[in-house]
Amino acid sequence: MRLTILVVVAFLSGCSGKRGPAAAGVTPGGGSSLTVSQLEDAESDLQPFDLWDVTLVELTKKLGKPEKVDGGLYIWSAKYRAACQVLTVRKQGDLVAEKYLEVKDCP
Repeated sequence: MRLTILVVVAFLSGCSGKRGPAAAGVTPGGGSSLTVSQLEDAESDLQPFDLWDVTLVELTKKLGKPEKVDGGLYIWSAKYRAACQVLTVRKQGDLVAEKYLEVKDCP
């Protein structure tokens, strides 16, 4: 079975192309404060087919508990300006299947 890795990095319109300062953002669910840089760093360390148990421990050390768990989807987010950067990691069996890093409207 072939898994497709989809990594979406979207930039806010009006951005000059430079990464902005690490803006502290409160997760929409009221969890701990995360920055866009923290999400980007955590996402860059993820590899497909990594062992899930080890990956979840590392992500929890870096980002805290997931803001939301929906089946095999684990979600963290950080507010940046008027939008939220969202990291979604999908678990399949005992492995990391996919990761998504994208900009979405905040709830």
